[in-house]
Amino acid sequence: MNDKRVEPVQLLSTEDENFESPLAVEMRRLYTKLRPRLSGEGPRMILVTSAERGEGKSTTSTNLAVTVARHRRTRTI
Repeated sequence: MNDKRVEPVQLLSTEDENFESPLAVEMRRLYTKLRPRLSGEGPRMILVTSAERGEGKSTTSTNLAVTVARHRRTRTI
């Protein structure tokens, strides 16, 4: 088992007023690229995966969910 030290991460909040932080900008960029795949018919699901533990899957998923919820004004998870 690989025991990598996990550093604290920054999470976006639906209450956060800092829409121009580097993290918020990158999450909007990712959402913009994914948005065409989320519209229309069919499944609306995104799978976030990586090769190793501690690479930020939960952080990315959470921040992307907050970004989608801001733009769609819906609950997402």
